Amino acid sequence: MRISTPGFVAITAALSVVLVITAALGGEGGLINTTRSYPRGLYLPLGRAAHVGDLVAYCPGSSVANFGMARGYLDPGRCPSGSVPLIKRLAAAAGDQVAIGPAGVMVDGKVLKNSRPLARDGLGRPLPQLRLSATLADGQVLLMSDYEAASFDSRYFGPLDRAGVLKTMRPVLTWP
Repeated sequence: MRISTPGFVAITAALSVVLVITAALGGEGGLINTTRSYPRGLYLPLGRAAHVGDLVAYCPGSSVANFGMARGYLDPGRCPSGSVPLIKRLAAAAGDQVAIGPAGVMVDGKVLKNSRPLARDGLGRPLPQLRLSATLADGQVLLMSDYEAASFDSRYFGPLDRAGVLKTMRPVLTWP
């Protein structure tokens, strides 16, 4: 029996794409971003140390992961805390002066794009209203999204442990 319908060809093509993406993820340590913090899609590692300004994959600690998963901001995943890794911009590191307040997040005196904290999430639930003015210590980072104003990031939970940074990432195939 020979199958050559357009539907079969489309299914075969789709399965081929899934296999290629799966191979890329397994072979290079890539991630599929399903959140709105950055465009959804396939991100692959750059293979170098993370610097301020880089996109990074980050495994949040238990308190951030538990809050994010309970609210539906994060899916369960392979991080030790049980969540998926976050993809965020490394906005500040040790030695940077950080201020978080109602007007937004400032690093070394400059307000970051899309950083004003929201009072409530999309379902009307209150969000943490963090107030902070500090110089980041060794081993601390600030992770933000300059892409999405409603991102779940350091504006709500503050500085994080740099040890959670898994790798620098680059988008390879994204969609809205």
